[in-house]
Amino acid sequence: EIKVEGGRRKAEIKAEGGRRKAEIKAEGRRQKAEIKAEGRRQKAEIKVEGRRQKAEIKAEGRRQKAEEEEEVENSNFQTPYFPNSLIPHLLNSLQACDDLLLRPVLIFDQFEEFFFANPDILARREFFQFVVDCLELPGALKIVLSLRQDYLHYLLEARQVMKRSQLPQGSMARSLLNDILGKEILYEIGNFTPEEAKEVIQQLTTGARMYLEPALVDVLVTDLAEPLGEVRPIEMQVVGAQLQTQGITTLERYRALGDDPKEVLVQGYLEDVVQDCGDRPTQQLAELVLFLLTDERGTRPLKTRSQLEQGLTELTSERVWEFEHDAATGPIHHQNPKSKIQNPFDFVLHVLCGSGLVIEIPDTPLRYQLVHDYLAEVIRARQKSWSDLLKEERQKRQQAEAAQASLTEQLGYSQQANSHILEAQSTAKLARINQPFTIMEGLLSPIILFSFIVIILRYLGVFQDLELATFDQLVRLLPKELPDDRIVIVGIDEEDISNFRSHPLSDETISQVLRNIKAQNPRVIGLDIYRHIPYGQGHSELQQVFRSTPNLIGIETIRDRVNQGVAAPPLLAEQGQVGFNNVLLDPDNRVRRNLLYWTVTDLETGEKEHKTSFSLTAAFMYLREQGIVSKSSVSKELQLDDAVFAQFRNNDGGYVRADDGGYQVLANFRNNAEPFPIISITDVWTGNIPPGLMSDRIVFIGSTALSPQNKFDTPLHKTSISGVELHAHMASEVLSVTLNDRALFTVWADWLEDLWLFTWVLVILYPLKLRKSWAYWLLTSMIVPGLIGISYLLLNFYSLWIPIASPVVAIVGTFLISTEIFRLNKSRFKEFVRLLHASKQVSTPLKRLAIQYSIAPSNPQASEVVCELSEEMDRQLSNRQTVRRIGQLSEALDWIPEPYPETFDPVALQLLEISKELKEVGGCSNEQKLKLITQAQTNLQALLDQGIVRKHQKVVSSWLAVLSTELQSLNKKSDLAVNDQHNT
Repeated sequence: EIKVEGGRRKAEIKAEGGRRKAEIKAEGRRQKAEIKAEGRRQKAEIKVEGRRQKAEIKAEGRRQKAEEEEEVENSNFQTPYFPNSLIPHLLNSLQACDDLLLRPVLIFDQFEEFFFANPDILARREFFQFVVDCLELPGALKIVLSLRQDYLHYLLEARQVMKRSQLPQGSMARSLLNDILGKEILYEIGNFTPEEAKEVIQQLTTGARMYLEPALVDVLVTDLAEPLGEVRPIEMQVVGAQLQTQGITTLERYRALGDDPKEVLVQGYLEDVVQDCGDRPTQQLAELVLFLLTDERGTRPLKTRSQLEQGLTELTSERVWEFEHDAATGPIHHQNPKSKIQNPFDFVLHVLCGSGLVIEIPDTPLRYQLVHDYLAEVIRARQKSWSDLLKEERQKRQQAEAAQASLTEQLGYSQQANSHILEAQSTAKLARINQPFTIMEGLLSPIILFSFIVIILRYLGVFQDLELATFDQLVRLLPKELPDDRIVIVGIDEEDISNFRSHPLSDETISQVLRNIKAQNPRVIGLDIYRHIPYGQGHSELQQVFRSTPNLIGIETIRDRVNQGVAAPPLLAEQGQVGFNNVLLDPDNRVRRNLLYWTVTDLETGEKEHKTSFSLTAAFMYLREQGIVSKSSVSKELQLDDAVFAQFRNNDGGYVRADDGGYQVLANFRNNAEPFPIISITDVWTGNIPPGLMSDRIVFIGSTALSPQNKFDTPLHKTSISGVELHAHMASEVLSVTLNDRALFTVWADWLEDLWLFTWVLVILYPLKLRKSWAYWLLTSMIVPGLIGISYLLLNFYSLWIPIASPVVAIVGTFLISTEIFRLNKSRFKEFVRLLHASKQVSTPLKRLAIQYSIAPSNPQASEVVCELSEEMDRQLSNRQTVRRIGQLSEALDWIPEPYPETFDPVALQLLEISKELKEVGGCSNEQKLKLITQAQTNLQALLDQGIVRKHQKVVSSWLAVLSTELQSLNKKSDLAVNDQHNT
């Protein structure tokens, strides 16, 4: 107690000295500021008076000079160009505006036309010199240049002109033009928000005396805002004009237009312009011109008349457009009788430019452009079918060229295979055919490369959001925990605010609540309510409670990038009973980390001060009663008793380059729907507290009413929790780790996480040798669930958080890569077998020799060749429609060497033996034919009866039908022969 009292007095003396020092310093600053302000005011008055007198003298002289030059001015302005002789007169007029206290604004709209209308850079420099002179005029002259974003770089010419003018430092033109593309100079004209769009529509309809139903306005703005969530002014202009033209003022008539009324109105706008062009051929020409004024990127390129005519010729040559053609003159268009323009193409351009849909840009030669990029998208969507026809024509040509190249490549491959076979015959020794790559060479290289790419992407933060979301799901699956009865929350909800009719609560109310809580003898009281300034009545009472409550802790908010900062209660700060309540938010605005300490640097003195969090201060005070104090571990980390709180690093777990300032740990929230007892502040204020509820416990007092400033999301909770509940969870974590051996979340080192990823890549590679069986698909389908299950078990039993998202991506990528490599290998083997079988330049013995090389045990991919041979045999079995064809089966397969591989289907081999027996049918008598066919029929029926034919059942049935038909024919011939002999 003596030590505490001495510390308190020392703090009071120190605080009083600091307060007096601050007051003296503040008073000096105030007096200095007043003297400085008075000097500026007097200087400004003198300057204004001098400018006024000077302006009066100059204005009179300029007025006389302006009258003399009036005739020159009128004649000059009739020319389309701006002569240099007018520049001084215009500058004088602008100066006169300032003298008359006017504020001129020069607006240059569609300023991009200035650059392609004046390709000569010297002519443009004259204009920019005029801009420099305008900016140097005294006064409030403003210049607005409205131009497209892709022409902004041309404005840098103004900076070059400014540099040549050798303006003095600090001049207006120098400061503005030197940073002409800076964010303080450029203003982007964007789209309307839905609320702004509603306000604009209401203003326009009121001015036009056109009343729209509120429901129609709401639906119209909703349609216009899709899919960007913003309303484009040009689209609102087009749709609004159509509404006014068609007299649509109710929601019912708007919805009567169809499922997409907005699209119908926009298309109607284009349709009206096209129909104004006259008959159908001229309308088609107009649609073609609009199509040519767009491109595949949905923009509006500038095009000359010759470019449009060339595009018309190219498109009509592809027979996409339905025009009448003349053999000599080309496309024929019917003349519009109402037009005085004889050329249909000129008439279409005249109508499109007159409607405002296309602008004619004065240039040499003239160029044409759509009025807005939005219309390019609409026209492309309107004429999508024509565009698709063009693409289809091009794709057909590309496919034909690709097919020709593929045929040439296959012929080259066949010649290459033939050369390998002949070389094998010449060397006369067994050696396997060299395939492009073996299993190890074909899989490990791309998969290892892919794994490194995944690791690089992980370190770049690509998987961070996915890792954090996966971690949240695993945390929610952890077993439920018991409530922590060491903490009680006194909550302030909406009902309490209504009861007290004051928010925030007055000092008088809080002092009464604190006295009632003190009567329960709690071990710690945490006041999560700002009291840096008095509020309401009872401030002196509250100060008295602060002095007499050594176990009370207040809060402060340290200024950072998010918070402006709120000071602590002065008295509690002097007594050292304050903790900060700043919270760390992840990029998805969730709280997953517990900030325990923070080092704050004083900007004036440079001194560093170590501050403790609100929740940790409460936990320290609670543990001190049990003789547990904080100390530093061997690794220089926070230690309480035997518990060491591992400090969070910026790449721990799924985080990548996270802010690890201060002293942070991963937050392990208590998994319970009601983790702490909560009592309303109204009950505490009235003394309606259950006996013993707060005795020897930590009592947190704060608002439980959710608001944008008091709402926090965590991995564990599906709904947001209040700030006081968040601090209770963080204090509970410190107490549970220290007193109950509850584990903190831990992570692996980065190299272990990389090894973890490579391990799962090897796991997915292991079942590849079983890829032709059901076991492969069973094992493969169990790998990702196994990874998730192991991760959950490690998190549950060891509180170990390991990455999941990046290994899953590596597993899926490895599976896809291996599948694609095996598919390519299979197609190569299949092509090899097909070319070898179809080759007429290679003899049958050489083909057998090549197959022997391919299926030799020394070839690691012999099984793939055997598989293709088996499939080739199946194809030959099913292509037999006569007995003669069945007998020729063995000849068709004589290029496959015997003995056949053991992996061949035994049923297929038996069918091959039956075909060999039927091979003798061709040179036998009818009696022998009947015997051979009957025996073959018996053997086939036996196979069918045994039920072992499986996939060859259709082949067996087909062969039986062929043999049955042949037997009937032979029997009929035999009967005819007997009759002929009898007649003879």
